Amino acid sequence: MLLFLSAFAPRFASALLEGRTLDEGHDSGYFDWSGSVWYEDLWHDDLVFGCNGGCLEQVTRINDGSSVGGSFRGGVDVNYFEVMVARGNGLGTATITACSSSYSLFLGSGGATPGFNSVSLYVPPGCGSWSLSASGGVVYFRSADANYSAPPQPPVITGSISCA
Repeated sequence: MLLFLSAFAPRFASALLEGRTLDEGHDSGYFDWSGSVWYEDLWHDDLVFGCNGGCLEQVTRINDGSSVGGSFRGGVDVNYFEVMVARGNGLGTATITACSSSYSLFLGSGGATPGFNSVSLYVPPGCGSWSLSASGGVVYFRSADANYSAPPQPPVITGSISCA
């Protein structure tokens, strides 16, 4: 069953929360879509993610030339960032970008049943946005995960007032 929802994709999504954020139902609007993107029920097998033996899950399908993305929380740097994409026969290349940092991974190798993998990317200090695009075929996307540094704290001034 395919759900064609690209016309309903939110624009100007909220900043990505800390911790894994799933794209099913747009997780309250943390992802934007561009191009031919929709939800699709995908049978996959993931030993690590509790799907050993296979399970059916609604994930985001990104078609060739299309992308998903969003923004990071403003005012703090990203310490760690990853997206979860599926590997399997017949899939395309995923390109993850965060400002000047980019990484491409061919996902078309692997077994006949797709399996999800976490792919991390260095995020330069001050970077405000990220994207995941598909080329050469379909990319299946499950989630994005960001961990932020603590925001800078104002200096603490100590002392006492003395009046003469």
